Amino acid sequence: MKKILNQKKGITLIALVITIIVLLILAGISISMLSGENGILQKATEAKTKSDETQIKERIKLAYHSALTGGQGSYTKESLEEELKKEFEKNYSVEDLDDANWKLKAQGQEVTIPAGKKIKVDRTGISVGDYITYNSPTANVKLSNADTGYSGEQTLPKKDLFRIMKMNDDGSMVLVGAMIESDKTICFNGTKGYNNAVYTLNQKCSDLYKNESMGITARSIKLEDITSNFNSTGIDRLTSEIDRQLNSLKTGTYIINVDKINKTITYKTRTKYPDLFQYEIGGQIGNLLTTGETGRSESYSKYNGVTSNTTGTSTTSLKVPFTRYGCGINATDFSDETVQEVYKNMFFQTGTSYWLATRCTYGDSNNAMFGLSIVQLGAFNNRDLYFSKGANGQSNTVQARVCPVIFIPANVQVSVCIGENDSSNAHEIQ
Repeated sequence: MKKILNQKKGITLIALVITIIVLLILAGISISMLSGENGILQKATEAKTKSDETQIKERIKLAYHSALTGGQGSYTKESLEEELKKEFEKNYSVEDLDDANWKLKAQGQEVTIPAGKKIKVDRTGISVGDYITYNSPTANVKLSNADTGYSGEQTLPKKDLFRIMKMNDDGSMVLVGAMIESDKTICFNGTKGYNNAVYTLNQKCSDLYKNESMGITARSIKLEDITSNFNSTGIDRLTSEIDRQLNSLKTGTYIINVDKINKTITYKTRTKYPDLFQYEIGGQIGNLLTTGETGRSESYSKYNGVTSNTTGTSTTSLKVPFTRYGCGINATDFSDETVQEVYKNMFFQTGTSYWLATRCTYGDSNNAMFGLSIVQLGAFNNRDLYFSKGANGQSNTVQARVCPVIFIPANVQVSVCIGENDSSNAHEIQ
């Protein structure tokens, strides 16, 4: 009898253990179903996110249909912006996607619609190259060591005299600063200067010259603002200049290879580099290609502003693309014959030097250079900010002026000057 009781007790303990194990398995399955990668909670979160995104898109479409209805079947960017403002108050925009479509954006979502009517205003009496004044609501902005790599704080005072770089069919305009020798210079230096210059130039120009109530935006001038107006002769001039400089280089103490086809130089020693270089197009660090996420006139989005990152460690080799231009430009290098002299005068006959929001890399027989492009005395040139042997540029000499580019919407009124337009008798943004 006692043996039977012990057997029952043993069976009960085994059953209890099995029950606990089963419960633990079920609990694990339940937790996984709730919080796993494809769990209920994750799917609920994804469903809510998708629902929120759908609601925002529906609100964008509602604004679109309101503009369509209010315009009796047609709409403009201005009427769309008005309806989006009613719906979202902020963080919205209407952008050109291509010739046939516009993109409505709000709170991180976007909807594509057919392009509507563009307001065309009368710009009679205004031409490319004309002088025009614009007084932004901001007096000046400050630049810190984090922005520029320069040892002290710098002040960027605003300009009020510009020239018309482009006139669009709808009456909107693009202005460029009328650069003069008395404009204040600013400095960039070292790896901070190289990493942050493009972002800083664009952001500080935006801070200084934007006018949200008028829809006016701004950034710094960049290399492409000029070269996009070149003909094949002008482009060939730039290519030939790079070829000329590469032809003067030979392998030696520091250089492994000069690739004249792909226009790169590879160094076997003196291989330090600014942090941003690893994310740029066309380079190689040791055996690894640079990721190529950032062009020379673009900011690296993962920095989300300026970065304190400085220098990468030395590697077994460093390949840099040769992107430095150092040549004079002629009027005949511009494609539009009606404004060739105007462009030559506007960009290259300013009697001064100014920064381009465009980085450049190149090298000589001693080391690679990391710099920023400039326009100087009728030519493209550059300022060296960092050398791959581990040295910064000279902070007291690596300087130039800041040249803003201002985007004026079609609905902004312009008072046309009476008499001949020049720097002392300019049109006026009202």
